[in-house]
Amino acid sequence: MKSKALRSLYPQSAISTCRKFGIVNICIDSTTENEEHPVLLAESVPNYAQAKSRGKQTCHEASNYPVPWPGLEIPRRQEFIDHVQARLLSLFTDVICLFAQDYGGLDAVAERLISWATIGPASNLEHPIRPRLLIVANISGNHFASEALRLQLKVLSHPGFSDSFSSLNVINVLGVSGHTPRGHFSAFEQVLKEEIRLQRAARINTHTLFSMVHIAAFFDLALENFARSPPSTFSFIHASRDDFKVSPNFPEHLRSFMRVLADKKLPGQYAWEFIASAIILDAFPPDMHMFSPSEVFRVLYREECVLGIQEYLDTQQLSANLFAKIIFASKAKARFSIWSWISLWSWISWIMRISGGRYDADILEKVLQEAYGTTPMFHTAGPSGMKYAVTATTLSDATLCLISNYHIEGKQTSNLGYKHLPPTSDKGEILIWEAARCTTAAPTIFNPKRLRSYGTFQDGGLRNNNPVRPGIRLVSQIRKDSDCDIVLSIGNGFEQKPLSPVASNFRNLFLDGALARLYRASMESLSLNGQNSWDDHWHGLDEETKKNHFRLNLPLEGKEPSIDDTGIMDSLYQQTMRHQGDMIEIIRAFKAVTFFFELDRSLVQDGPYFICYGSVLSRSPDAPRFIRLLTSDYPYAQFFNNGTSLGYISNDDICKLCGRYTKLVEFRVRHSSDQADIYLRFSRLFHRRISAFPNTIDWFTKQQKLNAVFGQPNHKSIAGPRQSDCSCQLQRQRDIPISSPGNLKRPHAVRTRTRRKKIRGNGD
Repeated sequence: MKSKALRSLYPQSAISTCRKFGIVNICIDSTTENEEHPVLLAESVPNYAQAKSRGKQTCHEASNYPVPWPGLEIPRRQEFIDHVQARLLSLFTDVICLFAQDYGGLDAVAERLISWATIGPASNLEHPIRPRLLIVANISGNHFASEALRLQLKVLSHPGFSDSFSSLNVINVLGVSGHTPRGHFSAFEQVLKEEIRLQRAARINTHTLFSMVHIAAFFDLALENFARSPPSTFSFIHASRDDFKVSPNFPEHLRSFMRVLADKKLPGQYAWEFIASAIILDAFPPDMHMFSPSEVFRVLYREECVLGIQEYLDTQQLSANLFAKIIFASKAKARFSIWSWISLWSWISWIMRISGGRYDADILEKVLQEAYGTTPMFHTAGPSGMKYAVTATTLSDATLCLISNYHIEGKQTSNLGYKHLPPTSDKGEILIWEAARCTTAAPTIFNPKRLRSYGTFQDGGLRNNNPVRPGIRLVSQIRKDSDCDIVLSIGNGFEQKPLSPVASNFRNLFLDGALARLYRASMESLSLNGQNSWDDHWHGLDEETKKNHFRLNLPLEGKEPSIDDTGIMDSLYQQTMRHQGDMIEIIRAFKAVTFFFELDRSLVQDGPYFICYGSVLSRSPDAPRFIRLLTSDYPYAQFFNNGTSLGYISNDDICKLCGRYTKLVEFRVRHSSDQADIYLRFSRLFHRRISAFPNTIDWFTKQQKLNAVFGQPNHKSIAGPRQSDCSCQLQRQRDIPISSPGNLKRPHAVRTRTRRKKIRGNGD
């Protein structure tokens, strides 16, 4: 019956004759493939035993997903298939058409539907977005009405039916006489088309009519979700944000915005309009499916907004209870204000204060304020967005604290060995001069520095006089899956002490007593001795990593001077000028990592290889000057990939309008998982890798989110050719897409310098 119906309804489709492997087989109705809403047909069999196993020859890539089953009992095959049907395939099915003859009658159909309803749906979308049921029976007309009613009563009485299906329709393809009339499938065709139309209308009304690109992506995500946990619910909205989730700092940003708005005394309506606009902008980047905005807010942002606003009210002490106490406080209580307590506490603090340094810290603070003014740490990022942090330690237990000019996404982990102090918080802003004052509060030199509401801090060198390791851990926290291109540690000089193969003997109590030995051990410890800390770090690196780690430190002539010996400054300066270390190699390393690589599109297959089309760019804020100085020192500098030249560095690759450096490159790899390696060859003797290399093309694809079909955080679209940030001629040429799949090379107009000049001449 089913084969006859499929041949009658879809005569030009191969649905009735296509491969019969596995649980379900999909093909398209060829008569609708060029329409706005093509129809996909998924053909399945009632029982797993009827399905054929996959043959040795396959036309599609096969992937294996191990499925952990809840409970100790391993499910039967049919039970597992029922879960696949109910919790995976139904997510993407508009109309489920069941032929009663395949199941052995309407009673068997009812049992299967009850089984699916008992398992329950995986979707958390609105109720109308559930599959519509169409049951096709071939029963004599005299008995059809009673049999159909009995099935409906049995199925609709199940409490889980309405959660799994949106409607139930039963039709009969046999006449009253029991014979098959001519054109008996025409009525079935009309009913099926109407069911499809109704479901499409429901999807349009609920903003869940997905494109084919999004359906394919959603199916992959739903399959992974089912493989991880078959009973788990699948959220289409959460899945669409799998590549860029809502920032965990969203409540904090909202709280900061509300505080600024209150400080400026702006009307509250501006706050809600601005917040709503920001949420819409974040929720719907280019390529994102247009879900219902209210549903997106409910699923992704409502809880975060409530948390942020509540935290803001808590910090402003504006809860309803406290607000009432302040407003309706008695006059007698109002006379004794909180300022009295603050004044009293100031006197107590002054009495309890004990001097901790032999130099006047007020003079230091005045000098720092004259140098840095009242600029907050948060306002110090330059054009390149440089992040930096200074070290300090707490008074109680010398915990290392990093005072930075940036915020870290998410909550700080406790196993990093340090505490991060962001530049802004509910406690206020940290100014540059305050951070400088904290990090210079060396014991016996200057008093510790107290920051408002943050606590009291002292010199960070007490815990990590060479903070290279905390710095590397900090970078790994910010950049989750990438390493430092270059690590440069700068010291203040060290005393060269020859290592004796024989340990010294006890001399006298004054030189080798407990206090003397404890002092020498502490001064030579990895915490206080920066050079020893670097040596310990250096010897733990592999030979390849050592090429990117540098140390600049001055071997002193004689003993180390004291920290406050100003008379030695001129001598130290002269020694530093004579001892430059490996400065030239460090400069070359920094110049090389100023360049970075971006993919312009996904890989293009070319026989056994894949072609990478990309661009080498510069992060220098003044690219023209940087390129001019680089080519002046190294006129034959060029980029290489595994021994193949990618072209010379030239001023022709600088945009005449915006000044950005963009060099188009292409190279081949055998697979996206293979490591690529681009380096800058300064001359025949010297070369250095550019930023982020060596690395796989998969890594760059993930970083740039080229496969993010639901949009990117930077609001760039992957649907068409990459759009540049400027409109100059060079950038327009860069955006020209490849004309056809057969032409795997870029047009010569994009690649050749002569052609580029000709185009500019025509434009003039």
